[in-house]
Amino acid sequence: MNSIRYCHQLRPNSTIHAIIGGFHLLNANERRLQKTYAVLKSEVPDLKILAPCHCKGEHAMSEIALKSPDEYTDCRVGAQLRFVV
Repeated sequence: MNSIRYCHQLRPNSTIHAIIGGFHLLNANERRLQKTYAVLKSEVPDLKILAPCHCKGEHAMSEIALKSPDEYTDCRVGAQLRFVV
């Protein structure tokens, strides 16, 4: 969530369409998971791709995948993402 806020600081009028990287939710409790999801929904309303890569926590990612099935992409070694501009 810090990265999202930093992107907004760098480019306040830009839209974030994808979040790709480590989510660091491996040991997240339910409260932290709910807070993370709330930030995703409120601060990235135009999100098209949500691709956690490492340190994601399988429980956390399964919960997020259930809540955002259209955006969620399982990003493991060898995954390919295609962006159309």
